[in-house]
Amino acid sequence: MPTISDALELLTNQHEAIEELYRRLVTAKLEDRAHALGALADTITTHLDAEQELFYPSVLCIDTPATSPGTMAEVTAEHEAIRAALAVLMLTRFDTDAYRAGLADLGELILGHTQWQEDELFVAVSELLPPPMLVGLGTELREWGRGASALAA
Repeated sequence: MPTISDALELLTNQHEAIEELYRRLVTAKLEDRAHALGALADTITTHLDAEQELFYPSVLCIDTPATSPGTMAEVTAEHEAIRAALAVLMLTRFDTDAYRAGLADLGELILGHTQWQEDELFVAVSELLPPPMLVGLGTELREWGRGASALAA
């Protein structure tokens, strides 16, 4: 499999992986939910951290509504809502209505966040950042992911 070099393609692939992990969690048997939730939480946390530490600061130089400081503050708040929803799920019994409601809320947060990024933010970034910068940012994001994976191991 070829290495993805473009930051936007890399982030989009991560979104797809997160959505797949979420679907697996939704359909997981009761005895498999803890493992599925842990895998989802690890993947999302690494992804959100990389966006906040590397991607968002890199795109603040672009002058569009999608990259304004106010919008970036809003998407960072969405990250915190996703983390909070994960934390609640981890503390909730898996066989309850509260768990099912929390899982649905998490799904809405994830899908809404990733769809906005892909439809608005990534489009603006792709139009205004030169390809070499996107490749450089992609390299940084891959390295970030490797470092985070090594820390989690």
